[in-house]
Amino acid sequence: MRHTLILTLLSIVFFSFFAACTDELAGLEEQSASSREARQEKLRHADLMDRAVRGAGKNGRSIGLIFKLDTQSILERYGTLDRYAVLERYATLERYNVLERYEYRHVFDGFAIWADADSVDGLIDEMVADPDIDWVEPDVSVRVEAAPGAPVNDPGAGETVPWGVARIGAYDLGVTGLKDVAVFVIDTGIDNPEVALDDEYDFTMDVERKDGIDTDGHGTHLSGVIGAKDDGAGIVGVAPGVGLHSLRVITGDEVQDNEALDLSTAVAAVERVTAFKLTNPNTPVVVNLSLGSDIGTTTYNALDDAIAASTGTGVTYVIAAGNQGIDAGTVSPAHVEEAITVGAYDEADRFADFSNYGPLVDILAPGTNILSLQPDAMATGDGHMLMSGTSQATAHVTGVVALFLAQNPYASPEQVRSALLTSGKGGITGVPAGTTDLTVYAGIDGGMVAMEVPPFLNYAITAGGDLDVMGTLTVAYDGAAPYNASILTNHNLKLRHDGNLVQGFGYYAGAIDRKRAETCFQPVVNPTGLTGYRKVGKGAKAEVPAFDAQAYEYLSTQYTSGDLNLSGHYDLGTEDDPVIWYVSGKLMTNGDVSFSGYGIFVVEKGVEIRNDVAMSDETSNVAIYASETIKVTKSGAKDLSGHWLSGKDIDIDGDLTLRGSLTAAGVVKIRDKRSVTIYFRPVDSSLTEPLWPMNTL
Repeated sequence: MRHTLILTLLSIVFFSFFAACTDELAGLEEQSASSREARQEKLRHADLMDRAVRGAGKNGRSIGLIFKLDTQSILERYGTLDRYAVLERYATLERYNVLERYEYRHVFDGFAIWADADSVDGLIDEMVADPDIDWVEPDVSVRVEAAPGAPVNDPGAGETVPWGVARIGAYDLGVTGLKDVAVFVIDTGIDNPEVALDDEYDFTMDVERKDGIDTDGHGTHLSGVIGAKDDGAGIVGVAPGVGLHSLRVITGDEVQDNEALDLSTAVAAVERVTAFKLTNPNTPVVVNLSLGSDIGTTTYNALDDAIAASTGTGVTYVIAAGNQGIDAGTVSPAHVEEAITVGAYDEADRFADFSNYGPLVDILAPGTNILSLQPDAMATGDGHMLMSGTSQATAHVTGVVALFLAQNPYASPEQVRSALLTSGKGGITGVPAGTTDLTVYAGIDGGMVAMEVPPFLNYAITAGGDLDVMGTLTVAYDGAAPYNASILTNHNLKLRHDGNLVQGFGYYAGAIDRKRAETCFQPVVNPTGLTGYRKVGKGAKAEVPAFDAQAYEYLSTQYTSGDLNLSGHYDLGTEDDPVIWYVSGKLMTNGDVSFSGYGIFVVEKGVEIRNDVAMSDETSNVAIYASETIKVTKSGAKDLSGHWLSGKDIDIDGDLTLRGSLTAAGVVKIRDKRSVTIYFRPVDSSLTEPLWPMNTL
């Protein structure tokens, strides 16, 4: 009996212990599965890790990594965005031999580093477990879309028009010296006096340059296609004399040796372009990018993310589809939907057999036997050569974009794309299924397009006269991404009290109270460490035209003769089909008002908001465009979404919250003891294009 009891007790203990071990093992397996899932989620493009290994480092091999910080986690942990606290966490661990290469601040918050390849698995495990890191990925190699060039003899006396420039109708325009547009060429450098080279940075040596250098020829060739001068000799480009900025990311030896540049360097170049745009918001910017790599997936990598983010600041990217003869959907950065991706065709209007294809190719351009410039340092004969590739096709499109932006400096990248597709011409043969047959076209016979883009595209508040803040002003970006919400006045920027906050730059042409401006302007993105307020010259002023409501009367879908008094709830249109409500007199509120849907009020006289006005939901949007003053009275408390434009003044004598922007041809005034909050939303095309459409010249 006693033995039986002992055996029974032993059995209970054994099975209890076994069950506990089983539960623990199950828990460990579940935790391990969770860890694997977290690793897969945070370690992006893990299958490309071998393409990030280089023959350098403490143990003979190093590996490049790019990682993005989780800024919200860092803010909560440190109370400030201390980027280096995360980097130093790993740099101090000797076993990984971490070496910083690049810091990224505006396309995303993060770093590119070197680490020892032999210990990288441990480093990645720690980074994946780090709550302050959003993702990490290999710093893979990216190739310039280059093709061998063939020197040619003197093209002849006078100005030679290459067949590609003639084919797309660019030479007929007679445009020269487009100095108000900035064209960035991210390539092998530029070295030829036949183009207008404004500045250059050499990422291969990390130095500013003034001498021009290109030991390969690819970048110089593209620069000639884009903007060779119309000076009576040599060849002419698509946008003759346009200002070029050279970002040299590859030396040329990489092309000859079939090597490539690091993805992180290309991202650094995109960073530099973005910094330029953020500090020169009124300068239209287009980037020519002729590099890429088949990464085997449509999922974005760091370069793709950077280009998408930079596009969000107003930079237009024109990217080569690639020369592998494959679908561009897996080619980075050709597959970036926010960019304009270009395929190639030949002199017979046949799709080039080397060109990548597919639905992500936006437009085609001449790309075979393209005559353009050679670098001075390696020129043979008269300094011209023939090259073929989607790179050359891309340069044609970049030139057309420069022509368009010279006429439409406030156009967004999406509006640029739309203009290109509107003016493009069909008829390219041999196009693979699912690929466009449109060629870029800039000719005067129905090609080049023009649009009027409202001046509030880049600013939360734009004033043609003074911006007079007697009350309290708060301006911030209405979105999750880091983005400045800046203001601009063509005259004086008057800050009457302390306590104002603008999370962007303050641009002004007259006077400012510098002491109050120091605390008021706090840009979210400030790559060059500038003061938050900047005096602008005559050329940097934003054109604020007087608004003539009568010119848009014919667009109305709803009409009120005389004054319109609003009261109650109003259901408007959709984003694709907004109500356009024309008022021949004044627009006033005569009771509390709410809106749902999309609507545009075009008002001949003034606007007076003297009651509560609100949106029924977050997606509703209402624009007010008035020829005369828009006024908010003391009794009117508002929570609105949309854009306001006055042909005279905007006078705010009540508390206001607006998700959108304010623009006045005259003065913008915030009265004493009034609180105004603007959550800046970049211009919504559904509220502008009915009034400012793209029209064929």
